[in-house]
Amino acid sequence: MDSSVAITLEAGVSLGAMPIYRFGTAEQRRRWLPELCTGERLAAFGLTEPGGGSDIPGGMRTTARLEEGQGKKAEWVVDGSKSFITNSGTAITSLVTVLAITGRGEDGRKEISSIIVPNGTEGFVPGPEYSKVGWCASDTRELSFTGCRVPEENLLGERGRGYAQFLRILTEGRVAIAALATGLAQGCVDECVRYAGQREAFGRPSASTRRSSSPWPTWRCGCTRPGWPGTTPRPG
Repeated sequence: MDSSVAITLEAGVSLGAMPIYRFGTAEQRRRWLPELCTGERLAAFGLTEPGGGSDIPGGMRTTARLEEGQGKKAEWVVDGSKSFITNSGTAITSLVTVLAITGRGEDGRKEISSIIVPNGTEGFVPGPEYSKVGWCASDTRELSFTGCRVPEENLLGERGRGYAQFLRILTEGRVAIAALATGLAQGCVDECVRYAGQREAFGRPSASTRRSSSPWPTWRCGCTRPGWPGTTPRPG
């Protein structure tokens, strides 16, 4: 079983398009969402770094600072790296939403914000695809940002709210991942049942033996959440 196509779609929607939909300005939505919603383009979510993943406040090193750019307009200058980023280097990838440290609060805590970095921006370099054991058709890369400049208006949502934004995005995405895992488990069960009907052992099909004839050929996989209408646990 390989879930490469499933994770490409799931990440493209929940991690790529959803941050723009949830937190983007009207102009950002108008610019990016149409092609993301039709599937003509993909977007990525730049969270994980070589030294940390979901421990955003503790492990993050990527920074973004405001500087005066050409024409006296302020620009975000992004420096750092991200790792294991899905959909970040395909031929149809349009942007990566990057979490970065944009300052410090009065208490010294990191101010973390979300910055939209379009693919092709100078200073933004997607690395080669990782060589993975599974999900080989899923695009996964390390990203490098060196003096990468984007307009000030590429800030996604409120400055300093990047951590809260992406906690919400990750929570919503876990529902889709649960569905993906359920389908993967069902596929594995179905493949086991098929194989057991073909393989012979001791002169007869494996499925006819006492240990394998019950109950697993009738297993079914499903996921439910308390409170969801119309969902009841499946037996087996």
